[in-house]
Amino acid sequence: MMTLTDRFNSFMRAVSAERTTCSEQLVYLHLLWIDNSLMFREWFTCSDRRLQQLTGLAKQSITDAKNKLKQHGWIDFRIEPRKTTSYKLTVPYGRADTRADTRADTRADTRALNRRDKNRKDIAAAAAAPAHEEKTARKPDPEGFAEVTQAFMDNLQPAAGPLALEQLGELFDRYGKAWLLAAISEAAGAGGNSVKYLAAICERWGRDGFRSERRSMHGRSAQRSPGKGKGGSAAEEAARWEHAAEDARERGWAVG
Repeated sequence: MMTLTDRFNSFMRAVSAERTTCSEQLVYLHLLWIDNSLMFREWFTCSDRRLQQLTGLAKQSITDAKNKLKQHGWIDFRIEPRKTTSYKLTVPYGRADTRADTRADTRADTRALNRRDKNRKDIAAAAAAPAHEEKTARKPDPEGFAEVTQAFMDNLQPAAGPLALEQLGELFDRYGKAWLLAAISEAAGAGGNSVKYLAAICERWGRDGFRSERRSMHGRSAQRSPGKGKGGSAAEEAARWEHAAEDARERGWAVG
């Protein structure tokens, strides 16, 4: 029998790997919480009105989320006239996690975090070294990385997993806060939502100059629509561009 932790880990891994809406996540997690409080009955009841109160979602959003969750194999439900909807938590084929799987995932996450901590310590040591040994060494900036992580989750990946955050940390160590915030803003406007997309933007800027325009297949510059985007107001975005440009000049990189 799967435990609460097993079910939660299985669902959150699917969220990290697939495009799952916030509505689906809210509905499933509240159903999981209700079933856990009932000692995991095979079938349990919950009205749409109660789900609305718990999640803050509209009735149609809850209906859409339930249907999607059922299609993906996470829940089953029965609707009968004049009766409260009955639910059953299920697991898609091939996603049933055992406790051994959970322990293995925990160990993998721990190793990833340990590697990240080691990288942080190496960066701190490099920052303390003489300037002639490493002129571009960065001092650890936990607050800056926290700001980048929040922007990444708000605009690109609301349910980013440990691996994505580790990769984001590596980009942060290389390019810094200003560049990553600018890259997140550009990625959000272009529909990109992965760490690889951010890496490609930063690599292009490092090669062609900061804020260099992305070229289309026909050699023309890709146009960006003006105005307010996900990253904030136009004035805020302009300030981020200027900050990132100054950072590029300090590194000796070209600014487009």
